[in-house]
Amino acid sequence: MMEVCLFGRILCSCKLIRLMVFFLMQYLITHFSDFQLACLGSFFLHESVFFLSGLPFIYLERAGWLKKYKIQVALSLLCSYCNSFT
Repeated sequence: MMEVCLFGRILCSCKLIRLMVFFLMQYLITHFSDFQLACLGSFFLHESVFFLSGLPFIYLERAGWLKKYKIQVALSLLCSYCNSFT
């Protein structure tokens, strides 16, 4: 009997992702030692959380929603200010 996805493709893609994660974990467990998994795993987890946590602020800055809180002078204003003395 064929399995029917209740919520459409979202549920099927979640099952696919879960299956991919399962096979990835099996590969890592069979090919690396506990020490390697602990060291490399914690390093990559830390770096991904560190860099991905900055993405919302980059988006907010690019959208202009943080402009009123900015205390730095824009580079174009600074260049025009410096050129006015020459």
